[in-house]
Amino acid sequence: MTELLAQSGVKHNRIIGVDIDPEMTAFAQQNHKSVDSVEYWTQDMSLSWDELTPRVRELEGRVSLIVSNIALQGIKNKSQLMAVLCKLLATEGVIVAHIEPGILFELISTVSHKLDPGAYLQDVTLWRDVCLAEGLSVQTCDLFEMVVRLTKKQALETLFIRPGRLYPETTPAYRLRRNLRFDRMVRPNAEHPNPRAWDEMVADESLRELDFYKQFVRMYCQKK
Repeated sequence: MTELLAQSGVKHNRIIGVDIDPEMTAFAQQNHKSVDSVEYWTQDMSLSWDELTPRVRELEGRVSLIVSNIALQGIKNKSQLMAVLCKLLATEGVIVAHIEPGILFELISTVSHKLDPGAYLQDVTLWRDVCLAEGLSVQTCDLFEMVVRLTKKQALETLFIRPGRLYPETTPAYRLRRNLRFDRMVRPNAEHPNPRAWDEMVADESLRELDFYKQFVRMYCQKK
């Protein structure tokens, strides 16, 4: 996404891609640095301002645009996160984010994953409130839904390509999480989840295409 932003024609001096995983930033540095203005830094953005690396803190008040795609939901202290992002922003700077609803991010239930629609709206309210608490002007904060059709080959190549730090691929916990999250993507209204959904998809040689149902909080706010 960092490289695409640089190639989109957005006026900029520097575009910095940030990830907590040094392997990811090293990969991006080697494979997605088509212009000199793109940089990749390793940084845990869940830390407080004083715990950030000096080069990140040197950007205080100088960042005109912060873009995040399905990443912020993993940070528990959202008030601290928003305080950090706000401190980085220049006046009139903007945050644009797509955020997976926390209720989906935490979903591991083996009993039911048919969720109360009100639970999604709680996430919208939460993110709006933390933005307003930092004095940001919230222009958009709502729940966005979309359906994406992928071929089986695309699904295998793009979904779950990197095990999470807490769930190494070889553990039963990771395999269960992968099956349940995949099932939630393809059967969002099912009464009971299928704990073998991903494994069955991989084994089904007749399957060619799948529809994926995606829901996320869409947020656009500005520092005044």
